[in-house]
Amino acid sequence: MRKLFILCLLGVLSIQLIAQDASKKEEIQALRKAYIKDKLELTDTQSNDLFELIRAFEKEQKALKTTFVEKYRKGKKLSEASEQQANDFLEAKLDLEADQLAVKRKYLKKMQTVIPTKKLLRLERVNKTFRRKVVEKMKTKRGQRDRQ
Repeated sequence: MRKLFILCLLGVLSIQLIAQDASKKEEIQALRKAYIKDKLELTDTQSNDLFELIRAFEKEQKALKTTFVEKYRKGKKLSEASEQQANDFLEAKLDLEADQLAVKRKYLKKMQTVIPTKKLLRLERVNKTFRRKVVEKMKTKRGQRDRQ
């Protein structure tokens, strides 16, 4: 009975952690959207359309990477690979990069129909700045939590 209680408690706690992670992720995405909208001076329509494309782009990029990782990283150590396996891995990595570039081109063309090209060029820098600020904030929070 006690083991069952502990298992249930662990299940509930893990579900709460997953929900918190999803909630945190949604919060960060909302902050990112607001930050980019402000820095690029976008209208509501531009912002919504742009982020619809960004989400689709990120989803497609993630699918490409996941497929690659599932195929080449499962339990295989590069140091133990034969020369042919290493060559296959290298070719697959280059194919992945080419596919990612093709997806990026496709979405950049779509994004150009939503916002001016000058703003689109600034998007990557604004995104990096936002990520840096999030990381700094997380480090600060972690440092405060470690001191307590």
